[in-house]
Amino acid sequence: MNIIIIGAGSIGGAIASQMIETGHDVKIVARNKRFIQLQRQGMLFKKILVNPFAEVKTRHLKVDVIPELLPDIPADIIILTVQRQHLDALLPSLEAHPCPRIVCMFNYAGDFTDLRQRFGERLFWAFPAMLAGFDADTGISHHFILPRVLSFLQITTIGSIQPGASRQTTASKQILVDLFNQAGIPSKGVDQMEAWLKTHSALMLPLIAYGVHKLKMNQSFTLSWSDSNIIASAIGECFQLLHQNNITLTPFNLQLLDMFVPKTLMQLSLFILFRFKIVHAMLEGHADHASGEVVQLYSDFSRLADQNNISLDMLKQLCDANAILEYKTT
Repeated sequence: MNIIIIGAGSIGGAIASQMIETGHDVKIVARNKRFIQLQRQGMLFKKILVNPFAEVKTRHLKVDVIPELLPDIPADIIILTVQRQHLDALLPSLEAHPCPRIVCMFNYAGDFTDLRQRFGERLFWAFPAMLAGFDADTGISHHFILPRVLSFLQITTIGSIQPGASRQTTASKQILVDLFNQAGIPSKGVDQMEAWLKTHSALMLPLIAYGVHKLKMNQSFTLSWSDSNIIASAIGECFQLLHQNNITLTPFNLQLLDMFVPKTLMQLSLFILFRFKIVHAMLEGHADHASGEVVQLYSDFSRLADQNNISLDMLKQLCDANAILEYKTT
C-alpha cells in the first residue's frame, strides 16, 4: 500500500518503521531539522523487545521524506501522528487530497461535527498501544509495542467517528486493522471511537498535566499523597462530566474502574505506581512535548463543563493554562 505519515517523532517513527519493514511504500512528511535528519541519515530506531535481556541495537532504514502533503502524491492511507494543536493547519491539504482513509493518532475530546462534515467516511482514529520516545539531537527513536497478551490493558484501537457504521466504513476499518496487525502492531476495531477517545482523554489529561508541571519545575515525578488525591479527584470529575453528557465510558476496563474502584483506592494506586521509575519514564516521554495538548484538552473539557454548569475544580488546579503555556509547546 501507499502510505503517507505526517509527523516523524516518536509515534510517527515507530509506525513508519513497522510499515516499511512490512514492505509498504511509505512517505514521511517532516519539517525543518527532522526533514534534514531523515534526508541525510535515514530513519534510526531501536525496537525494544519483550525479553529484557535481549540486546537492543540501533537499526537503520532508508526513507522517502517529503516537505508537505500534495494532492498528486498517491496514498491509500494517510496517518497523522502530529500533536493535536497542529491539526487545523493541516486541514486544507488533507481536504484537497483524494486519499480514501485518513487516520488521526492523537488525543481528542472536542466536538467532531466539523471534522465529520469535512471528511465524512474518510476519517478514522487510531490510538497506538506502544511506548515510544525520540531523541531530537541524534534522530534516534525507540518504541515498545504492547503484545496481544496485554490486550486486557490496552491494544491499538481503530474506529470511525461517524455515528453510524455503513458497509463502506466497516470495510475501511477492517482494512486498517488488518494493515496494523500485519505490520506487527496488534490491533482491533471498535464502533464507539468517539466515546473511547473522550474516555481516554478523561483518564490521561490529569496525568499529563501533572507531568508537564513537574517538568517545568524540574521536580521529581514521585506523587505525594496530596498529589495523588488531586489527580484521582480530577479523573473522577472528568468521568462524571462524560456521564452527564450520556457518553458511555469505553473500553470496558475503564467502565469497571469507574464503577468499582473508589477514589481512595485510585489515589492509593497512583501513589504506589509513581514509586516506579518506569512509570516516571513513560510520563516524562509523553509530557515532554504535551503542553499544547494539555491546553487543548483542558479547553475541550472546560467547554463541555460550562455547557452543563459543572465545575472542574481539581482539573483546573492541575491545568493552570498560564503555567502550562509557559512550558515549551514545540
